[in-house]
Amino acid sequence: PNQSELQMDVTRPFADTLRCRGVARVDNGLSYDTAMKLQSLIDETLESSIDEVENFRAPRSFRFANVLEKANRWDLLLPFDEGSVEDRSSDVVLQAMSELVGNGGKIGHILDEMLGEDAILYEFACIISDAGSSRQEIHPDIVFSNGKIPLIACFVSLQDIDFSMGPTVFIPDTVTADAHERINDENLA
Repeated sequence: PNQSELQMDVTRPFADTLRCRGVARVDNGLSYDTAMKLQSLIDETLESSIDEVENFRAPRSFRFANVLEKANRWDLLLPFDEGSVEDRSSDVVLQAMSELVGNGGKIGHILDEMLGEDAILYEFACIISDAGSSRQEIHPDIVFSNGKIPLIACFVSLQDIDFSMGPTVFIPDTVTADAHERINDENLA
């Protein structure tokens, strides 16, 4: 919500916007059909993951990453290995990844330009914010590294988001030493 200033400047390539502003918005990354299938898979995976953790069949760290403002919010680690999930899951996940980073994918060319073709997928996860979630406190997803881009976080919305779900807020122009010093200073944060 209210992130319209992040719309793509059609006169500037996405990678340039990302490099200069620290954030870029790419609309329609997934087809509606793929988004709905992925959302269904995520709902099923969340339910089974909560059950596995609560019944001591899997350690929490195998199913969930650490997330700020935990009430009504999960950072669910998604399956990405074909050998470890059902065929349906693999198909949906691979279809989504193909639409995003495959040939003609919406963000693949940006990642190639910014990180190179040998970039590594570090984590494939889903932040789930149900109604009643508080917005996460302002924080950087990566440490500042003097102008180098060590990591790119890509957020893909699978549904409309409203303020009751504690939406993620992106703040352009904060990938700077000064902004990171300020957010890490307890007196200023």
